[in-house]
Amino acid sequence: MKKFERISKCLLAFCKCLLAFCLFALALFAGSANATLIVTNGDLESPDIGGLGWQTMPNPWFESTAQARQHSKNFIKSDAGNGYTKSQHIAFAPNAYVYQSLGSKSSGETGIDWTFFQGRFSDNNSTAGFSISFYEGNGVFAGANGTDVAGVGLTQIDSTYFAPLGNPGPDGRINTGTLDITSVADGTEIWLRIGSDSGGYAPVDDVAIMVVPEPATLALLGLGMIGLVIRRKLTACRSSGISAGRRA
Repeated sequence: MKKFERISKCLLAFCKCLLAFCLFALALFAGSANATLIVTNGDLESPDIGGLGWQTMPNPWFESTAQARQHSKNFIKSDAGNGYTKSQHIAFAPNAYVYQSLGSKSSGETGIDWTFFQGRFSDNNSTAGFSISFYEGNGVFAGANGTDVAGVGLTQIDSTYFAPLGNPGPDGRINTGTLDITSVADGTEIWLRIGSDSGGYAPVDDVAIMVVPEPATLALLGLGMIGLVIRRKLTACRSSGISAGRRA
C-alpha cells in the first residue's frame, strides 16, 4: 500500500510539472511569435512606387520638412560587395530625418542590434553622414511629419551613433551597432531616428533591428530549466520506488 501511495504521489508531481511545462511553453512561444520591438517597412518596398522619386514616406515612418522621402530603385546603385541589390529606399536631403516607433520593450530584453545600408545614388552622389539614435516614449507623443522626435523632450537612450561623412566606397557600406536598453522600463515605447545631420545627400535602405536576447532564445532557456525540474522529479520517484521495493 505504501509503495502504491509513493508511486501515486510521484505521478501526481510529474503531471503537475508537465502541466506547468506546457503552459510555460505556450506563453513563451506566443511571446516569441509576437516580438514587440521591430522596424516596420525598413526596406521601403511598400507601397510599390515604380519609377517615381521623392514620394512621401509611408506609414509608420514620419519625415522632416527638409525632405527625406521614399525613392525609386532607379536612383540608387547596387552594391555587390555588401550583397545589396538596388531597390526602393529613403533619399535624404541635407539635414533631413525620419523616425518611427519600434513598439514597447518586453521583460528580459537587454539590447537592440541595429543595421542599415548607406548607399550611393545612381549618379554616384552620397555626401551625407548619418546619425542614428533612440528615444523613450512618454505615452503622449504619437509622431507627426515635420515634428522631430529628437526635439519634443523625450529621453534619449544611450548615445547617438554617427556614420562617417562622405562617399561610402566603392558603392556603399553597412552600418551596425548595439543599443543597451537595460535602463529602459518594461512596457516603455522606443522610437528610432535616422538623420542626415551633417548635410549632403545620400540614400539609406534596409533599416532593421534584432532584440537581444531574442524571444525565442528566452523561450528555449525557460523550457530547458523546466525540463531539468521534471527530470529531477522522475529521478526522485524512481529512487523512491527502488527503496520501497527493497524494504518490501
